[in-house]
Amino acid sequence: MNNNLPTFSDICRSHKVDPSLLMRQADVSSAVVDQMYYSVDHPVSRVDAEKVLGVLSKVTEQNYTLESVYVPIVISAHEIQSEVAWTMQQIDQETEASRLALYGLAETAQHERLKKHTENMAQQVIALHKKGGDEAVHLLFDQWSNEEVHNSSAV
Repeated sequence: MNNNLPTFSDICRSHKVDPSLLMRQADVSSAVVDQMYYSVDHPVSRVDAEKVLGVLSKVTEQNYTLESVYVPIVISAHEIQSEVAWTMQQIDQETEASRLALYGLAETAQHERLKKHTENMAQQVIALHKKGGDEAVHLLFDQWSNEEVHNSSAV
């Protein structure tokens, strides 16, 4: 969860807004509002979340968006593919930086730089999991494995 942003339920409670009012005015199902209000672990569609936040903004006369309120969003298969591709690119950059760190530095500096690059790669995988779940991570590792097999056979 992004600890820097308030949750939907935090904002509703602080403004004393009844979530069922938002559900009716946003024309979304009660399940959507319940998931936004009671659970930070169950994503909702971007369209539904934006509808509810739009109504919340009107009711409170403040601007609430997905950039200012933590609401987990379901991402599409296409978005997962894009996230996996971006994560692969980041991992490739970290891997190349790690390879470069092996040459020309003192042993201690090498170890620290390699450790940092490995930590960066781990953070990328964690971020991908938060966005796309297990499916995205499995896809990433499948692509990574295929790339490693391709690279090792090319040598």
